Amino acid sequence: MNIAANIKDNAEQFGDKVAITYLNQKFTYHEVWSSIQSFCRVLKNHQITKGDRVGLAMKDHPMHLMIHFSVAAIGAIIVPIDHRWTKKEKENAAITFKIKILILDDDILETVNSIALDRINLNQKNNSEAHIDLDFDGDLLISLSSGTTGKPKGAILNHDNLYQRFVSQWKSIGFNKEDYFENSLPNVREMFNTVKPHLDDKLANIAGIEIPLWSKHLGVAGR
Repeated sequence: MNIAANIKDNAEQFGDKVAITYLNQKFTYHEVWSSIQSFCRVLKNHQITKGDRVGLAMKDHPMHLMIHFSVAAIGAIIVPIDHRWTKKEKENAAITFKIKILILDDDILETVNSIALDRINLNQKNNSEAHIDLDFDGDLLISLSSGTTGKPKGAILNHDNLYQRFVSQWKSIGFNKEDYFENSLPNVREMFNTVKPHLDDKLANIAGIEIPLWSKHLGVAGR
């Protein structure tokens, strides 16, 4: 099952429930799913399809988190890249991991195919519909290692790998739909906070992002 399907399920069942809190901003499940769909259309307009590798090199903010699910929803593969890297380092990563498009907050890279989030109008009317394959269960994430103990590696994780991580945490911690989860770790190696972490267990949430623990049975959010 595509992990983005859980966001859709929660939007349908708990649409008005807060899914993400960031500083003084709050986003409901309905708003989160709507943003995910909007960015799916952006990816489609840039000819991103199932199996393509999408680099994400953004700072800590809710849209960064939601874009992960947009990439997942269309069956593309996430390649997390630290936004603090130099342009040359980002370029090298894009080439090494055969990234089809790199998404950044502002300045694009002239040497690789890239787009800047601050130049995209997600509210713009768009008649095109991005195909969202919520039954897809293929590759999802290239989990990068730093190479400190050997050559840098990029293990590939699939949707089920990360979903099972969710399940183990739900059961071990005992979450229910009334719970909120807070994590103050940096968002350096992005990904869905309670999913399989990459690099030093740096997970997906900073500064009080409320992260949805996307179980259609639990309807849990996080903070």
